[in-house]
Amino acid sequence: MKHLTMVFICFVCSFSFSQDELKNEATTFINSNPIFSNLSKEKFFLHTNKTTYFSGEPINYKAYVVSDNTNLPSPITTNLHLSMYNFKKELIKHQLVFVENGTVNGSIELEKELNSGIYYLVLDTNYHAGFNQKNISEIQIINLSDNKSSIADNNEYDDSLVEQKTGIQVAFFPESDVLLSEANNTLFYKISLNGLPLETKGELINSFNNVVLGKLVSNKDGLGSVNFVCYPEQEYYFKITHDNKVYEIAVPQAQKEGFVIHYESNNSSLKEVRFSIRVNNDTAIKYDNETILAVIHRNNTCKSVIPFKVSKDTNSYLLGVNEESLFNGVNMISLFTNKNETISTRRFFHDKNKNIELSIDKSKETKDSLTLDLKMLNRYIEANTSVSILPEQSIVNNSFNTIYNAFLISPYVSKINNFKNIDLALQFVNPKNNILDASKEVVIREVENGMSISGEIITHLNNLNGYKVLFTSKENGYALIENIVDKNKFSFNNLLLYHPSKYDLALLNPIGKVVVANFKIDDQKLKYPVDSILDIKQNIKLKNKSHAAKSVAVEDQFHVIFEGEQLNEVLLFGKERKKEVVEDEFPDVGYINNPGELGNGFTRQKTKSDIECIGCTLFDYLDQFYELKTVVDSDGDSQVIFRTRGVNTIHGPIDALLIIDGVISHPSILTDIRAEDVKVVKLNRSGAGYGIQGSNGVIMVELKKPEDYLNSERSSPDKTKIFSSKTTFGFTKSIDLSKEQSLIFNSQTALEKYGTIDWIPNFILRPNTSNYINIAKENFTGLKLIINGFNNQGDLVSQEINIPLN
Repeated sequence: MKHLTMVFICFVCSFSFSQDELKNEATTFINSNPIFSNLSKEKFFLHTNKTTYFSGEPINYKAYVVSDNTNLPSPITTNLHLSMYNFKKELIKHQLVFVENGTVNGSIELEKELNSGIYYLVLDTNYHAGFNQKNISEIQIINLSDNKSSIADNNEYDDSLVEQKTGIQVAFFPESDVLLSEANNTLFYKISLNGLPLETKGELINSFNNVVLGKLVSNKDGLGSVNFVCYPEQEYYFKITHDNKVYEIAVPQAQKEGFVIHYESNNSSLKEVRFSIRVNNDTAIKYDNETILAVIHRNNTCKSVIPFKVSKDTNSYLLGVNEESLFNGVNMISLFTNKNETISTRRFFHDKNKNIELSIDKSKETKDSLTLDLKMLNRYIEANTSVSILPEQSIVNNSFNTIYNAFLISPYVSKINNFKNIDLALQFVNPKNNILDASKEVVIREVENGMSISGEIITHLNNLNGYKVLFTSKENGYALIENIVDKNKFSFNNLLLYHPSKYDLALLNPIGKVVVANFKIDDQKLKYPVDSILDIKQNIKLKNKSHAAKSVAVEDQFHVIFEGEQLNEVLLFGKERKKEVVEDEFPDVGYINNPGELGNGFTRQKTKSDIECIGCTLFDYLDQFYELKTVVDSDGDSQVIFRTRGVNTIHGPIDALLIIDGVISHPSILTDIRAEDVKVVKLNRSGAGYGIQGSNGVIMVELKKPEDYLNSERSSPDKTKIFSSKTTFGFTKSIDLSKEQSLIFNSQTALEKYGTIDWIPNFILRPNTSNYINIAKENFTGLKLIINGFNNQGDLVSQEINIPLN
């Protein structure tokens, strides 16, 4: 059964067919179509403080994980795997980090011995690995001890993959991959000169009568489109004049039947997108009275279905799709027959305008520092962002990698360069998943949340009924107790254990004492399949060697870096920040006359050195105090009263107020609590501080926490009773902000180009107020701020701004 709750069924209301009939056909399609499994997916964005690094300095990063369909923080998993591969695509580092509310920040130390080249950072989860779609970010690493020739050799570019072409070439991309005869078509094209995009003009001409049917205009990326009606048995060509040479390129032949999906960009709005489905007479007759289902989808997730009937008398159908029936970002509209056959597909882009707008102003500027004031202009809930601050002249960051692109575009199509007209650019790129293969490639993998410590108890005891296992780890802040399952097995799950760290295990008997036992720990196995070699599917369509040389980022950027000024005096140093004071995770509790405690000065703390009976209840335990009396009335209800009270009531009940772990409780619960689980009892006979509720006195009971079983004096466990072990793998701790890594350059010019100013991984933007950033100017001429982030409603922050300095 598909997730019908997330699929909208829309209708083309202008046609006189039964909507009930169409709705039934749409529902049947959703349930029976194997392509759309509607599985939850995840998307990732890695914001690094820059994209070019020197060997020996750290990569500072923040990772964002969201649900594919909503851009909300992903609820699927907490375990995020970050793998780093060298220029040979060999695994060199792997981190497991803990995601909370969709984000995590950290750092990767780069060894000084790393060779120069392009390196790859891969984000993934065990669940997402089943979709076989890796999130890959490229960074460049520079080792100044490398020479130019060795750097060039590190590039694994293969000249044999380059297709050799000269002159003008035109690649044709009919809208929805259909060039249909006797129908109005939109033909997209890409014009190149010697393999490089060409911005030019030309004409579309009918070969039969030499009539000019349309003007050709390509942009700087060589892209453009032209509308015209194709007729059978007629030929068409592009005529382009360049450098006094005339080029004639034949247009592909039109097909006799088919469906053209035309995006009505001029008639679409933020609230509704419109399409016209165009057919010719032959197609209308062939599909007469058949139901066609227009499906809005993305990968294997169906968002909405628009069924309509084909009539032999109609050649155009207008479909309107409202905002709720669309994804934010890249969408696909595909036409299916009622036999689940795909007959046409088109990509389109819809921006729901879920973007957070910022105003960034100078609040205060002095000789040494600048304070910026950031305000959200159109959102009223706080946003979690990361901010990279670089010199304005910096060349160490590629601004293409933004959270906007990472969540709305790049998970669905290969890289595009034109963000001014995204829909145009989408017609020239390949989808990352073929619609027919989207579900076939999915392998359902286990959701990974935290870590597990499990194993078997080794003991001479034959019966462990009532025994428990205590797990403690001071480094990770854990003290947990779990029951023993069949065959002396135990398991602690969903643990946030950092690596390397230590932990202890102990066996508790039914009265809470530690007894001698050994433990056999199960091997900790990584569920996520870490690849030792990164497989990147590359589709290189370069035209000649000169284009190849200019397309290889490694060699080009290194020539720029080493030109003119030699950076052979770059040094690493650490700059101390004031350390944050961390409170004790396990503060002492239960002192007599605690400051601020209700009834302070009137409360007495009562403890017993030993429990006289095994299995006694808290009700029996309280009866052993001479100040208290326990009573069971004729109805079987338990009561606890003070034998003498500082304040007596004339009328009403005389039960003392019972508070267990800070919660007012009924005395009936006393028979359900074991005396062995009591840490301390506090008696306040006067009831001072508790008003009328405490007029008969107050009994405060504090139960033991897990760590108390080891710390209690009566347990007094010796080291022989405690099993200690170490993690074999675990989570990587977040970046230590007590130190700030920086570089020292041999000139201000080098500092402006290759230096960094600051990295703020967790900058919270609060609504309706100013949000300040203080920046040290350090003789820079200007600043560049790169801001990425989101809020818990899926709105995105993606902004880059240059700020001149006085």
